Amino acid sequence: MNKKNEGNTIVSGMFWRFAERISAQGVSFVVSLILARLLTTHDFGVVAIILIFIDVANVFVTTGFGSALVQKKNPTDEDYSTIFFFNIVFSFFVYLFIFLLAPKIEAFYEISKLGFYLRLLALKIPISGFSLTQQAYVQKNMLFKIFFFSTVTGTIVSAALGIYLAVSGYGPLALVFQYLTNAFIASVVLWFAIDWRPKLYFSFKVLLPLFNYGWKILFASILHSIYMNLRGLVIGKFYTPNDLAFFNQGYKIPGIFVTNVNVTVDSVLFPVMSKKQDDKKELKTLVSKSLSISSIIIWPIMIGLLAVSKNLILIVLTEKWLPCLPFLWIACIQGGFEPIQVTNLQAIKSMGRSDLILIMEFIKKGCGILFLLLAVKHGVFAIALGGAMQTVVATFVNIFPNKKLLDYSYSQQIKDMLPAFVLASIMGVVVISMNYININLIILLLAQVFVGVVVYVLLVYVFQRETFNEVISLVKRRKMS
Repeated sequence: MNKKNEGNTIVSGMFWRFAERISAQGVSFVVSLILARLLTTHDFGVVAIILIFIDVANVFVTTGFGSALVQKKNPTDEDYSTIFFFNIVFSFFVYLFIFLLAPKIEAFYEISKLGFYLRLLALKIPISGFSLTQQAYVQKNMLFKIFFFSTVTGTIVSAALGIYLAVSGYGPLALVFQYLTNAFIASVVLWFAIDWRPKLYFSFKVLLPLFNYGWKILFASILHSIYMNLRGLVIGKFYTPNDLAFFNQGYKIPGIFVTNVNVTVDSVLFPVMSKKQDDKKELKTLVSKSLSISSIIIWPIMIGLLAVSKNLILIVLTEKWLPCLPFLWIACIQGGFEPIQVTNLQAIKSMGRSDLILIMEFIKKGCGILFLLLAVKHGVFAIALGGAMQTVVATFVNIFPNKKLLDYSYSQQIKDMLPAFVLASIMGVVVISMNYININLIILLLAQVFVGVVVYVLLVYVFQRETFNEVISLVKRRKMS
């Protein structure tokens, strides 16, 4: 593939992947706002506890082996089929484990029907196990347009069902069926949308090389998922479902934007980086450009969201959700550091260094657990601050290997990211100063968004012309492709 075609493929892939994430998250966000008004904070807290266990269990069947297929230069039908059947069987064992554990979890949290809800939503695990290989096939072949249609279809149908059940008074079941239906429909659409079908083939000889790479990524992902959900487990046990609901809601809104950018970068650049794994110079250039562009996108969103956060919460979630504000502020600052973490991790993964990924996770999550233990007795806000401290540690840990592997130092990476932070901060000051204008809240919010966008674009155009032109070039190439 020549550079022009490769560039068009990357742009097209990013366009469809980002469109898929924005569309799905946009619909989900609107639905969450509607459900936030229809359901109680306790309902959200109950489902938040359930999702902790589902998310951790889901990592077992959605991470590791899919990455191994994408990282392999030329995976065969035998590779895909072997992983397909292995993952189906494995996912049912994971579901069985959750099914048997559900009563003990209900007894631990002393919340009525928690075990029933957990067993029901855990059906998402074998559904995810079934679709993993198809997702890896789509990612490896850069068929992200298919992702768009499968995800958006599942999101829209499940959203309608979730709202209907909430209006009908089903409480937490409305959220449970929304998540479950989303996964099922997306999986079905994906199955029929691609040409690949599994052969009746399974080989341990094929599995073992993929397993050798995949288990380290899997274990690293398990550590990450456990840590990310550990705070929720602790809050749910030592505090109240309402505290957990406020904590989760504060992280949810910034998380929508961060996840969209991260998933887009991860999904599209990982297969491209894997093809360049033997050319360190080109790989470094790709990582540097990725960091600059993703930072120039994510920092203004995070700082802009922080600046309008109170008005946004009052308008879309109502006053009862104001206690989530401090967590939203912390989440915005953490979110700004995500591009520098994700791009470094993708580079390391693409070079086949899953061993480094695992070692790094032990270091990062060990520090995170230490911060959590120190904070747990001092309140939910202290727990959130501990998470922010862990993000700082994680940023430096993720950069460290590429100092040697790619000759991409701390100073170079900070230099690539810092302009976006500075320009976004200037924009944030302008937007925050508008809070003193005494006008209708909705009009004020719209004005803040408009002014923020204009100010930031002008600042980037004046002070970061090269990156600005790069982004415009990507957009133009998308239109021409």
